[in-house]
Amino acid sequence: MLFDLKDHAGGGKNKVARETVPYGLHFIDGFPFRSLFYNILDFGAIGIGRQRVSNGGWKIGLRNGLFCPKDGTAGKRGGKDQAAEHAWQCIAIAYNKAMFDEHEGSVDGLVHLYVDGAFDRRELVRRVAKMVGGTAAALATLNGYEAFGQTALGQTATACPADVRVPADAADVTARDVQFTGDESTVYGYLAYPSGLQGKLAPGIIVVHENRGLTDYIKDVTRRVARAGFVGLAPDLLSRQGGTQQFTDATAQAAAYNRTTLQQRLADLYSALSYIKAQPNIVYDHIGALGFCAGGGNVWQFALGLDELKAAVPFYGAPVPPLDRIAEIKAPVLALYAEQDRNLSSQMGPVMQTMLAQQKTFGFVVYQGAGHAFHNDTGPAYNAEVACDAWARAMGWFNKYLRDTSTIALKK
Repeated sequence: MLFDLKDHAGGGKNKVARETVPYGLHFIDGFPFRSLFYNILDFGAIGIGRQRVSNGGWKIGLRNGLFCPKDGTAGKRGGKDQAAEHAWQCIAIAYNKAMFDEHEGSVDGLVHLYVDGAFDRRELVRRVAKMVGGTAAALATLNGYEAFGQTALGQTATACPADVRVPADAADVTARDVQFTGDESTVYGYLAYPSGLQGKLAPGIIVVHENRGLTDYIKDVTRRVARAGFVGLAPDLLSRQGGTQQFTDATAQAAAYNRTTLQQRLADLYSALSYIKAQPNIVYDHIGALGFCAGGGNVWQFALGLDELKAAVPFYGAPVPPLDRIAEIKAPVLALYAEQDRNLSSQMGPVMQTMLAQQKTFGFVVYQGAGHAFHNDTGPAYNAEVACDAWARAMGWFNKYLRDTSTIALKK
């Protein structure tokens, strides 16, 4: 049983139940998780997180009122419709425009970058002040954002080690910058693997970055993957524009990411898959994918119809996958989301229902009290206890579905 849905008091069929019940949710195949810091969600309501509008499309629950009509176009009320290739791109356009557009919703974009650790609170206020006409106006504007007032997000003592980061010169990890051939240009990346393999083989994990490119945080995550016993590869999805190093400012990095297309990103991920499969210390048919925020959204897309992907873990992945393509997902998926990231997490209800109906292998966790980017230890939303638990679950998921005792860690 994947989970136990209960009709909690105050929940009902069209609400999200806020009650926490010990052991109310369970992973598939006896892989339990305790509900100590998780909300038990009632996903009876298909309409959670989106609203049907008069033309039969769906309004995306974001500040600037973008919506996705049925015919696959993206538009804005009172403005000219913009063509999109299909409904997925429409949702992606709406999300990206609300979060990262340099002209519309730019305060939203700056707050998002702040949460992701791009700059500190003082720098956020300074940048918003330039937009709205002064510090007082900036503070008044930012006070409307829940993330601006959050610090530790209700953290308690954690059993996680203090040194979750893995230094670039760690003795147990070998890591280096790499580059490999893409479909149109060279793709830059970062490769890490356990130093102690000594001729043995290990499964691989492709690490997909957020909307700011291949940052130091993502490189550190790749080294953490290596310390966990995997070969990790983080491709730079800004490679077609010269690489993340060409953009030193966080807003420039986000703008560069916004100029990429889904097709380009997937092509570079396919190139990364070919590259990691060719490594001499890899079990080429035991590859998974791990992504954060926009990278989690790319992991969802990467998993569609890709038989070679054996496991996937999106952390607060956005946008969520289109319901009409979930049948194409072959890999077991562990989706890790945050309660306070409500616009995004609530959209997972229909996804979860569809995956259940189609008997997909998956797990779904919503962390109570956590916000978007809770794993990013360079940003203010970092929650050490939740991040530690989520990381342990992610590595457990990969261990379960990528490791085969008959082939892994054998002498070549």
